Order: sequence, then structure tokens, then C-alpha cells
Amino acid sequence: MLPPFANKQRDGIGIREAQQQEIENQIMTVMLDYWQGQKIRIEQELEPQIPEGRKAVQLSFAFWKEEAKKLLGVLLTSIQQGAENGIAVQQRAIDAEGLSLDWTLVNTDAANWARVYAGELVKKVTDTTKKRVGAQVANWYEQADRTFPELVQMIAEDPAFNRARARLIAMTESTRAHVEGELMAAGHMEDAGFYEYVKRWGTARDDKVCAICGPMDNTKVMGVRGLFKLPNGDKKEGPPAHPGCRCGVSMIPRVPK
Repeated sequence: MLPPFANKQRDGIGIREAQQQEIENQIMTVMLDYWQGQKIRIEQELEPQIPEGRKAVQLSFAFWKEEAKKLLGVLLTSIQQGAENGIAVQQRAIDAEGLSLDWTLVNTDAANWARVYAGELVKKVTDTTKKRVGAQVANWYEQADRTFPELVQMIAEDPAFNRARARLIAMTESTRAHVEGELMAAGHMEDAGFYEYVKRWGTARDDKVCAICGPMDNTKVMGVRGLFKLPNGDKKEGPPAHPGCRCGVSMIPRVPK
């Protein structure tokens, strides 16, 4: 049996999409701003290492460790807000039915998840940037006729710092954070015995939907932490199915028998 607020969950799809777009824009903006500063810091770190004899130069482990700390500082707020927005989607529907619940614990869980997950994300992003910059520096070193300003220009124009990469990260992580928040909130309700849930995968249903996500549209599994089986055989609790995924989940509550 569906409880009354199931229809309100469907009505909240527009709010969900708007919130995800807001977090996507936030992440994209902070990534581009961060990379702009990072390129300057890379130049400042490398320049004193360029002697007249032109020996190999590199960016230290300490430099990249500090960069990871800086990136965590700018990303964590958006990741946490994305998860808490997902919680709010479920909270609004439940509150509308007059159920009085304390959402402090689940929001605390979201904050803890965001800190751990953002740390993992920052390591991956930083490691990729580190490898790319290292390759550029090594190639520059092998070309004796190239000047340091040319190396700076190469790094400044590198795809590791471009808008496309920032957008891909922003799309993926805004989706991930929002879905995780919704799962946390519904899991809170399920664990408390108020409802059990059917979880439904939803795509954007436009011409950009990929071959992985297309077949997933409107597929359902039982339980908040039930696993969807993707066409490639992977199993996931929900989106994102791949980098740049724009899918979402709908938590359909049912009153337990």
C-alpha cells in the first residue's frame, strides 16, 4: 500500500533537479577557481628549480599533499550540501504528512559521509592532475630549446585544468551526493520501521542518455540499499553509473505489512 506522501515525492522531482543543478554549478565554479590558483602555485614552485644548467625539475610530494588539502577545503561544502539536499527531498514529503522526526542524526551521517567521500575524490583528482603535470614537465625537460615561459603556457592550456573536466566532475559528484542523501534519508525511515521502499532508477529521458543508463530507466529494486544491475554487469545502489551521469533515484514508500 502506498502512503499519501508518495505522490508528493513525484511532485518533488523538479525541486530535486534544480538542487542538483545548483550543486553542479557550485562544484564547477570552485574547481575552475581552484585550478586557476593551482596553475599559479605550480609556476611559483617550479621557477626556482630552473637553473642555468637545466637539470630535471619536479613538484614535491609535500606540494601535492598541500594542494589536496586546499582542494578538500573548497569541495567539501558543496558535497555535503548536495547530500543534505537529497535528505531534504525525503524530509519535505514526510513532514507534509505530519510525521515529526528528528533529522539531526541523518544529517550528521551525511556530513560524515561527505568528509570521507570528498577526501577520496580529492585524492583521485589530485593524482590525475599530478601525473598530467609531471608528464608535461618531463617532456619539456627533454626539449632543450624550450623556455620556462613555454612550459608555463603548456600547463596553463592543459586539459587537466579546462572547463570540460570541471563540468564532468561537477555533473558526476552532484549526482552522487544528492542520491546518497536520498538513500540516507529513506534508510533512516526504513530502519525505524515506518516504511519499506521500492527504489526506482530514472534517467533524464533526452537524446543525451547513454547506452548504459537508457535501459535502466524506470527499473526498480526492493529496499533502500538494493542493488541495480547495469547492462555491463556492474551492480550499484544508484547513480552515477559513469562519469557525467545525470540520472537519479525515486524512493517509493510502502507501508510495511
